[in-house]
Amino acid sequence: MELIAQYRQQLQMLLPPGPAWSDEWASAGMAGGSAPSLARVHGAVDSLPVEADPRRTAQLLPEWEREFGLPDGCLGLGSLPERRAALVARMFATGSQRRAAYLRLARALGYTADIRRHRCLVAGFQAGSECAPPAARFCFSVVFKGVRINQFAAGGSVSGEPLGRVIGGGPLECQIRRMAHAESVVFFRYEV
Repeated sequence: MELIAQYRQQLQMLLPPGPAWSDEWASAGMAGGSAPSLARVHGAVDSLPVEADPRRTAQLLPEWEREFGLPDGCLGLGSLPERRAALVARMFATGSQRRAAYLRLARALGYTADIRRHRCLVAGFQAGSECAPPAARFCFSVVFKGVRINQFAAGGSVSGEPLGRVIGGGPLECQIRRMAHAESVVFFRYEV
């Protein structure tokens, strides 16, 4: 409110001298009508540094999303913080197939995860190590940590509700499946 009063005072001081503007009503009406709009523009300009940061944007979020192709089938749906996280993940996605790229994506979306490769038996394999069949060389597991899971409870589940459905892993699962090589098989595990 103080900003509006400051603009009103400044506009009244800018009015030209003379009998047409000496009337209190005319000068107050002219200055008073424009002051709220100027104060609103002033506030919008002040918020530009915040809106320029995709991690904190609110008003310009739709423009940011449109620029980066969001929402899509995997990302960009949900609450304001989830949409911001999806935007940041999309902006800094490198497209790599390396373990670090998947972990970076998980962190950007707010998940704690680990990537575990399935190793098949080859020369030099250490005794006691976990081994998988040769076809497993195209497989890896993403292990989510601390993700809530719906548990089946007698009389507590609604008809048609999937049993053991994970809450919160969907966007990351979708993005990892999208990033993975076509021949890759990705398994998802959840640890509380």
